Amino acid sequence: MIRRMVFLWFLIFTLCHQIPEAFAQMALRHDVALDYMKSQQWDYASYEWRKLIEEDPKNIRAHLGLADSLSRAGFLSDAVIHLKTVRERQPDARLDIGLAGLYRRGGNTGRAAQIYERVLAKEPFNADAFKGLYEIRQRLPKNRRGPVSKLLGNRVKLAEQKADAAMQQDAYTAARYYRIAAIAKPSARVINNYGLALLLAGKAQQALVQFQRLKPSDKTWQIHANAALAWLALQDGDVAIREAEKAIALAKNPPDKARLYNLLGYVNETSGKLSSARFAYEKALMLDPGSEKSRLNLAYVWQQSYELEKAEKIYQAILEKEPGNAAIWNKLGFVYELQHEALKAEKAYKQAIALAPDFKDALTNLALMYQKMQKKDEADEIIKQLMEMQYAAIEGDKGKNTTRTQRHPLFEFVDVFPVTGAKV
Repeated sequence: MIRRMVFLWFLIFTLCHQIPEAFAQMALRHDVALDYMKSQQWDYASYEWRKLIEEDPKNIRAHLGLADSLSRAGFLSDAVIHLKTVRERQPDARLDIGLAGLYRRGGNTGRAAQIYERVLAKEPFNADAFKGLYEIRQRLPKNRRGPVSKLLGNRVKLAEQKADAAMQQDAYTAARYYRIAAIAKPSARVINNYGLALLLAGKAQQALVQFQRLKPSDKTWQIHANAALAWLALQDGDVAIREAEKAIALAKNPPDKARLYNLLGYVNETSGKLSSARFAYEKALMLDPGSEKSRLNLAYVWQQSYELEKAEKIYQAILEKEPGNAAIWNKLGFVYELQHEALKAEKAYKQAIALAPDFKDALTNLALMYQKMQKKDEADEIIKQLMEMQYAAIEGDKGKNTTRTQRHPLFEFVDVFPVTGAKV
């Protein structure tokens, strides 16, 4: 089961955007075209791509799709002319890369290489251009192989450095750089970090593709641990448990084993295996008594098992050392609520809110408790505050990309395992 995350969807307004019918129709036509491509019905695919271009002349994917279907149907020269024409009025690196692909299909690797190099001159870390040039480097004339190989080697080295640095702040950017490194340098370290960056960017399925590139004998404990996280994000707890156990078997350092036992506990917990989870968390605390994540996870297992007094003791022990920890006050309040100690719960929630006035979880918990207690005015006041916070967040996020650095909620409870020396 997943951590308790309460949302007042029925009371807090959300913004709903209906997709205009025209856009829905174009999306359907795009899917139909792709289906025809998969079934190798090139003429039908070309028709759908052309119709899509009529509806949206600047649709890059449609232009690339039409060129691809034309070339596969035997009209390579027509496909080249089409992309050249489009590119003249609509410069775009994707069109350049598509044109290079057509030249490669026709055997003109020299011309394709020139286009890839031109793209890389403008966009030094364009992974598609890098991949294309890397794949044809050995088929170039001898006098060009050396300079191209040097260019690619320098780009890989720099991309890896940038990726390692970006892992600390922006997993999306790190994944973009690691993709280049993984093309030419698929070492266990690079694959682990690329997969982890994808996972942190919310792309668990793509992360697994990377983790599975290596032979079992080449996989490090970090790869198994991060693969466990990916399987967990994809809600396959049994496989996640097996991967975590493999990581534990390979790890040698006690602190690393402690973090891995915490991971094993969490995947067992989410699979409903509370006894196994409790054992793993206790093992983690034996190896590392200072592990806060393991201690909090153990408290939550006690809470799930309705051993509420044990969970309460853990939270109170933490608060004796950290009286200003709003998150723990909120957790303690919920335990009190489960124990039907409404006054204590209210006091704990209010303490959390006093320490962190914008603490949505504590505000939500208090509002829900007031509703159960039929304290309508008090509940409505908090709900109004939550709505104002929601609207303020929407206004603040307008025009911003806020998805790149967001992590899956599970990372509050477990560690991730990069091989960079950087903390993530």
